[in-house]
Amino acid sequence: MKEISENIELLPTKSKDFLKSIDVTVQEVNRLTEDGKLLFLIKSNSRQYVLKVNLLPTSFLGKILRNLIGSIGFQQECLFYKNIKKFDFKGNYAKYFNSDKSNLLIELLPKNNFVLKDLNGNNWRLVGETLGMFQWNSKTLDRGLRSLVHRIIYGSQGVAIRVGIPTVRRVLGIKASIRYVYEIIRCIIKQPKLTRTCLSHNDFLPNNFIFSKDFKKLYIIDFQDITSESRWPFYDLIKLLSHLKGSIEPSLKKEIINSYLQNLPSEIINNINIQTQVRFCVLKGLIHSLQWRIKNGHNYCEQITFLRSMLYSNEMDNYSNSIIKIINEYYHGR
Repeated sequence: MKEISENIELLPTKSKDFLKSIDVTVQEVNRLTEDGKLLFLIKSNSRQYVLKVNLLPTSFLGKILRNLIGSIGFQQECLFYKNIKKFDFKGNYAKYFNSDKSNLLIELLPKNNFVLKDLNGNNWRLVGETLGMFQWNSKTLDRGLRSLVHRIIYGSQGVAIRVGIPTVRRVLGIKASIRYVYEIIRCIIKQPKLTRTCLSHNDFLPNNFIFSKDFKKLYIIDFQDITSESRWPFYDLIKLLSHLKGSIEPSLKKEIINSYLQNLPSEIINNINIQTQVRFCVLKGLIHSLQWRIKNGHNYCEQITFLRSMLYSNEMDNYSNSIIKIINEYYHGR
């Protein structure tokens, strides 16, 4: 049997020790991304794995926080993979093999390098159905203080406040940030807690779902932001639609929404305030887009104009209205 050899220098020492401790004899190591993330393809004599590595922070404060509460997002992702095996999760996910505080080992998925413009209605229906199964056919993962902290940091309302306030203040000033807080609070009051919790992926974009080679299965990946959600189940759906804006025909947007709504549990439908749900999720998605564009040096004039109109207009914008119309048409047609 071939011993650890090719590209072994790519792996941190703790990862080598981890693989050795679970009897994985590595034959080859390759990076899976070029963005600096420690994500590796591990080849052994019998199978291929994906190894996700989470190193200890280099800053003094980071080391203290890691020792006190651990790596919250990484541990949440490990917990999710463990629970896939433990509970009856519907849908397709990478198989979990093992993990420790710094390493997560899962199976290599059969990937199809699709192009958005080439996807058809059947493909998009599968996306909506898969998201619906992910959210409503799973167990609540958040437990204990660490998970509570994770939900505050990555949950819908936590991000809307933690990221939204400084972002709005930066681009539109203090008065606009106060108006933004008012809008967020108003949405929270209008949308009561649901009778069931669901899972929110919080980063459900095309780079985080993988079609199988025959396009008959869809796998969801990257669960470090996953939280239990009690008010805003539409966020993953609306964030995806916002990302696809201008990339797909209106008819395909309708396919995604309708296939998603088929999996919405009947016992919570009456508790969904559709207008408030859409307004909050569009606003939060806009903040996320604005933050990303600022951070990466992209133009964000269009996002500022959209944000200003949402904050200072009592009427729903055309984009939100188009989503609300499709949702209402679905329920009226049932």
